[in-house]
Amino acid sequence: MKKVTLADIPIIREKPVETEKMKQLCEKYNGFMEISEKNNYGNVTINFSRIEPSKVSNNEYVDIGAYIIYKCLSALYISGKYNKKRIIAHGQLKECGIKHFSLKFYKFVAHILETTFPERLEYWYIYGSSKFFRIIWNMMYKFIDPVTREKFFLMKKKYIKQNRVPPTAMIEYILGNDCTNNEDKEVVNNECNQSSY
Repeated sequence: MKKVTLADIPIIREKPVETEKMKQLCEKYNGFMEISEKNNYGNVTINFSRIEPSKVSNNEYVDIGAYIIYKCLSALYISGKYNKKRIIAHGQLKECGIKHFSLKFYKFVAHILETTFPERLEYWYIYGSSKFFRIIWNMMYKFIDPVTREKFFLMKKKYIKQNRVPPTAMIEYILGNDCTNNEDKEVVNNECNQSSY
C-alpha cells in the first residue's frame, strides 16, 4: 500500500454538512472536541475529561467516530481558507482521573485520526500536570505512529526547554506573549513515542 504524502491530499474547501444526527451528537458530546481558528489554522481541542469511557457503550463508538471525523473536517475547512492542508490539535488531560482512562478508548481515537486523516496533523500539544497525566501519556504514545510522535509536544509551565520547540508563533499563541523570554514556561517534546496522522 502506497504511503500517503502531503502532496497526495487535497485542501478542504467545503464546510462539512451538519445533519440533524450530527447536531444531536454535538449536543451529546458537547465540549469533548472544540474547534477554533488561530494563526491561520483550524485548531481542534480534545478535552479528555469530558468523557468517561467506562460509560460509553460499544454501540456509541460509531457515533463518537462520526463526531470526531466531523469536528476534524470542520477544522480542516478553517485551515483550507488559508490554503493549508493540516490542523493543529490540543489534547487537554488536565482534570483527568482514573474514570477518564480507557486504553480501548484512546486506541480508538488514535485509530480514527490516523486512518481517516493521514498527514493532516501539523502539531499536537498535550496539556496536563498531574502524576496521572504521565501514566495516561505513557500508555497513549505506544499507539501513535513514530512519524506522528515527532509532532507531539508535552506542554508544561516553568521554562522552555530548547531541545525541540514548535514555531515561535505557536508558542506565543499557546503560552502567551513574550513566552520565549519567560523562564516560567516549558515545552517538552516526549522522547518516547504506528499510520501517520
